[in-house]
Amino acid sequence: MINKMREMAPTIMMIILVTFVGGTVFLNWGMNQGSGNGMIRLAGKINGKDIPGAAFDRAVNMERQKMQEENRDIPPQQSRMIPKQVWEREVNRILIHDAMTKMGLGASADEVFEYIKRNPLPGIDTVSVFQTNGAFDTSKYVAFLNDPDNYNHHPWLREFEAYTQMSLIPGQKLDILLNAGAVASKCEIEQQYRLDHQKAVFEYATVNSDMLTVDSSKITDDMVKKYYEAHKDSFVSGDQADLYYVKIPKKITEYDENIYKQEMADLKSRIESSENKIEAFIEEAKTESDDPGSAENGGDLGWFAKGTMVPQFDSVAFSLDTGKISDPVRSNFGYHIILVEGKEKRDGELKVKARHILRKVVPTIETIDQLSEQIDSLRSVMVEKGFVEAAKMSKDVEFDSTGLFEKGQMIPKIGYLSGAGRFAFSREKESISERLENNDAL
Repeated sequence: MINKMREMAPTIMMIILVTFVGGTVFLNWGMNQGSGNGMIRLAGKINGKDIPGAAFDRAVNMERQKMQEENRDIPPQQSRMIPKQVWEREVNRILIHDAMTKMGLGASADEVFEYIKRNPLPGIDTVSVFQTNGAFDTSKYVAFLNDPDNYNHHPWLREFEAYTQMSLIPGQKLDILLNAGAVASKCEIEQQYRLDHQKAVFEYATVNSDMLTVDSSKITDDMVKKYYEAHKDSFVSGDQADLYYVKIPKKITEYDENIYKQEMADLKSRIESSENKIEAFIEEAKTESDDPGSAENGGDLGWFAKGTMVPQFDSVAFSLDTGKISDPVRSNFGYHIILVEGKEKRDGELKVKARHILRKVVPTIETIDQLSEQIDSLRSVMVEKGFVEAAKMSKDVEFDSTGLFEKGQMIPKIGYLSGAGRFAFSREKESISERLENNDAL
């Protein structure tokens, strides 16, 4: 059972990430974050609680990533609103949490167990180890919950338990108290009654398109002409536009790589200068790590065998001595620093217990500014020499045309680009737009 659960850990972790991150909840800003080495940048205060700037930045990045993973190309204006939205949501969350605490709305261990037993994480019924003959088997799930070892081997289970105890059950109790005094008006009662009892009857028929055959040899030119004359409106298209465009992708530069690598090296030095390195590592992971699956648990990855992690991470984790912290390690996820907490043979193979802090690598503000200057300079040349000629002379830019598209349609090859559609249908031919930007390019 344990071995199977380890194999399924990535699937279960994805389920819990969707559950927790989807609501941007379970954030523990903490107090006095850091390693005692100076003033900490604050994003602000909520109900007397300090909100560390680094932790707030991570929450904003998580929200932006979540929106991108939903296949949404975030307009720059909306992107700039994300910090405000995250802040307002956290204000509500902290105020509600403080109210629940003040009212003593906690949850006992028995209540937590019963809740988790009766309300499995969404999607966990699809995990094979909890199924019998392809169907979710409640007895297997309950047996898993009853085994104390599983809480040590699977950090996601501890997180779900803590989340249930701190937020879900107290939140339900608060809802009950709030709704206890709610009284529906006569108008609301009548409206709900109509919705519940109103009925309608209608008849319909379906025709399979395969039953409708047409002999094209019997369709004459005169018939086509008459049909066109009778349905001219169906063949009229709206205004159309065709745009030339150049774009510079927002690529990570060597400068960006060096900045993030140095930040992680500085973070390691800060941790190692602390009296308690492990405690310092855990606290830094909570506020500095970009891995939403482990950050709240102090970067804890649990026990894992060779080959579980990406190769770069794997080789360093298994070469480190217990208690040691790695130099920055680059993987396709970003830069990691790794703390090995234990090594032992389990089920006949060597396994490692480790924590990590992840810093995702994205173009820095300096890089974006440089690209902006480059595209603005190119625009000046275009105004002087013409768009196409200047574009063909330029290096490091992509030059193409969109093809015809109608107003309100998604722009071919560009997708969503705030301001592009408005420019296409409001400006004269040969006009050149100001710099436009989306998440991928300028």
